[in-house]
Amino acid sequence: MNFYSKQCKEKCIALLIIAFFSGFYPLFGQEKQSIQGVVTDRQNELPISFATVSLHAAKDSALIAGTVSNDEGRFEISPVQKGHYYLRVSFIGYHPEMQEVDFIRGANYDAGKIPLKQETVNVKEAVVMGERIKAKTAEGKTIFFINKKLNSVSNSGVDILKHLPGIQVDLMQNLSLEGSRDILILVDGKERDLNYVSQINAKQIDKVEIISPPGPKYDAHITGVLNIILKENTTGFSGHVYAEVPTTGSEIFVHPSYSLNYGNNKVNVYTSYNGQLNYFDMAQKNIRELDGPSGFRTFHSMMDVRHKTWQHRFHCGVDFFMNPTNQFNLYAFFNPFSQEYDGAFTMQSRLEKLNDESGQGHREETDENFQGYYSLYYKHLFGRPGQELSVDLGYYGLEASNTLQYDFDEGSDPNYSDVINSVEQCQQTASLRIDFTSPLTQTTRLEAGLKSRFNSMKDQNSSSFDYQENIHAGYVAFAYTNDRFQLSTGLRVEHSFIDPKDGQDNKVFALLPNAQVNLQITKKQKLQLAYRRSIQRPNIYQLNPALTAEDPVTVQRGNPCLDPAFHQQVSLEYIVLPGNNYLSTKIFYIRTADVILNLSFINDAELLETRIENMGDRQEYGIQWAGALKLSKSIGFSPYFKLFRMQLTPNEVARQYTLSTTRKWAYESGFSATVNFKNDLAASFIFQYNSPTYDFQNKRYKDVVYFLSLVKTFNKKLNIGATIALPFVRTFINSGIKTRGEDLYSCTEDDINLSAFPFWLHIRYQFNWGKKVNKINREKESNDNNRSKVF
Repeated sequence: MNFYSKQCKEKCIALLIIAFFSGFYPLFGQEKQSIQGVVTDRQNELPISFATVSLHAAKDSALIAGTVSNDEGRFEISPVQKGHYYLRVSFIGYHPEMQEVDFIRGANYDAGKIPLKQETVNVKEAVVMGERIKAKTAEGKTIFFINKKLNSVSNSGVDILKHLPGIQVDLMQNLSLEGSRDILILVDGKERDLNYVSQINAKQIDKVEIISPPGPKYDAHITGVLNIILKENTTGFSGHVYAEVPTTGSEIFVHPSYSLNYGNNKVNVYTSYNGQLNYFDMAQKNIRELDGPSGFRTFHSMMDVRHKTWQHRFHCGVDFFMNPTNQFNLYAFFNPFSQEYDGAFTMQSRLEKLNDESGQGHREETDENFQGYYSLYYKHLFGRPGQELSVDLGYYGLEASNTLQYDFDEGSDPNYSDVINSVEQCQQTASLRIDFTSPLTQTTRLEAGLKSRFNSMKDQNSSSFDYQENIHAGYVAFAYTNDRFQLSTGLRVEHSFIDPKDGQDNKVFALLPNAQVNLQITKKQKLQLAYRRSIQRPNIYQLNPALTAEDPVTVQRGNPCLDPAFHQQVSLEYIVLPGNNYLSTKIFYIRTADVILNLSFINDAELLETRIENMGDRQEYGIQWAGALKLSKSIGFSPYFKLFRMQLTPNEVARQYTLSTTRKWAYESGFSATVNFKNDLAASFIFQYNSPTYDFQNKRYKDVVYFLSLVKTFNKKLNIGATIALPFVRTFINSGIKTRGEDLYSCTEDDINLSAFPFWLHIRYQFNWGKKVNKINREKESNDNNRSKVF
């Protein structure tokens, strides 16, 4: 740190000298021009703020003028007379770059992007690197920098995400950002999913960008974007192997992975794998109380089942760099997977003034699935810096077969009979996306694009479940940037058409504006005001009117007449960067029209029926805090807390079922900490808990999640460690929902049974040989991997 403190002082003195001489250096001539450009990080192409830019005479290296780059990495030197010069660009922690400048033609000179390469400094055989800042904001996104402390306690990309404020990954590997799961995951600008992230070696990750709210470039239903930026690829071979070892057979959480990459200057070929093996015991509880015309009826069931999940996903791809302006990419994944619940059950029901009915038996499920994705991507870079065109073609396919059978034992009540249900689902999705980006001037940029998606889904066992969904979208966005002010605004237009084989066509046309204003108060303080209109369309399952039985007294169905829900969101965020730390405070307001919710009631057959309906309007307002901080050189932590007030106002449909306005307070919380000890030993702690959430009839809840990990690193390539999950908790509520109505009560709860001290061992080894090469940056089409299973 003393080394870099000294360097910082030297840089400040150099800037003062540059400013002094540039004010007195004589600039003669009639025509005077300017020099402008953008300073970027060669590894990830992000702008570098406050880089030193100096202009020197070519003949004697005399200093002519100087400046520093702004928050977007842009700089300008003006006025400059005709002549021969060279530019010198430098920043702490990077190799300086030199560029010749020729002003003979008498026109303004655009130096374009000037990439700087990160460097290390050797001092007495020890490698000393400047400590990275925790995070910063730029162009509507928050960038979190991954340092050695975080790498030392993380094995995969998912482990990295768990330590970022606002991101939660629960025990079942479900990802959410600020309470929402409608998230787009990108890796170097290419769209991937959480499975892909789980096979990334943590040490490959350089930065993570969080875009919330997202701009008009992204699908309207997306609430946030995570862009994981990797370090540069290498020539030759590189890769990693990761394995987990459970210490007990009662609960198994194993997520093995490997990656292998070979590259040269023209071609980069890669393959990888990630698996998931989850086996544990669960208790599923169901309680129903119905007060119908025939009297008060109760139903209780208990299932002791073994949860069995497995999947094996294989990834492969090729990057082909035809020349500096044309790049191609081929990518595919193949994924067989299954999720089954097998075990024993007991059921008991009673109708007022009549005898009890009871039964017991065995539940057996068979689930076999296969999905695959194939994409072709092309990018063309024009002669003008920052101007590019990309085209993306993709195809996704899913074949799913699920059978569920309840077999009652002898002695069960005659009213209980064996039940068998099955689904043979087929889904196909084709997509096309075109994006164009071009700078208009030094301070303005234009983005535009088109996207079409064609989706087909059917159940081969049910002629009524056959849907076609087409979504066409276009967007245009404009951005303006100067030293202290940034404006980005745009409009997205989406037209969707859902055509059920037997039902009502559903067409929606949406105009979705978006705007964001950033004001740089000081170098360490910023204000960000954002507005976004978005849409939530009902998915195919919510539109399916087929009646499905959950248990002897409970049924559910979708609604083909659903309207989409429109959201309007306004937020004001204050960001401060004290030292190398990051702190954010945000106030927000969200209004949703025609909110889509479950409506439960007793139907004419005196069964508890749940139907999907547009139920009214919802408003949310509150405050959110997030941070990435350090207590010392060895201790860092990231807190997150969101407190908000929710109000639901019923529409005519909701009022018909005597539902009234609902007002509730709720909160979300998260905390992660890392501690680095001597001898390459590190520990981490992760805590996540959200309060119950409410709507008109339902209360949803789950238990607190926390993990403790200890990792030892050997020779910077081998990591061996152990993770403890929920110690001393024998029962964990994974999900629960309670429903109350004027004449009904329902409770469904899934509890995971744990040993007293569940933990597992893990080992990771990484290897690489070769030099760094540039990589392709792009975005890939999103695919809906949802599938239906029978109850």
